[in-house]
Amino acid sequence: MSKTNPATRTLCRADCSQRAEYHRPTREKTAPPRALFPPQAHDRRPAGARFLFVLLIASLLLVGAVAWPLASALLLAAVLAVVLDPLQHRLASRLRGRQGIAFRVLVVAWCSSWWDRLSGARRSW
Repeated sequence: MSKTNPATRTLCRADCSQRAEYHRPTREKTAPPRALFPPQAHDRRPAGARFLFVLLIASLLLVGAVAWPLASALLLAAVLAVVLDPLQHRLASRLRGRQGIAFRVLVVAWCSSWWDRLSGARRSW
């Protein structure tokens, strides 16, 4: 401990009964350094959430780029699924609940009708 003049001794900041030199020296609190680019109000999300959002948008764009050439085929498939669903259920009930066989019968019937149209074959019954 350093010797100081008793006349210049002052009480510590806590105003306790001990003199200031008996306490551990305190560091002056300084303000934290200012950021070069302070965060804006809309940047309050964590960086991980922003990364996941960007990843979601990028994956949606990639799925859209792949699905765009197939859009007409996907639309036709959706319409056929909705239209043929009741027929498939009725056929499955007649086949004692065999959904797979009913599905196969519908696919074969659909393909044979298109095959006839594409080949130009006419039935002469």
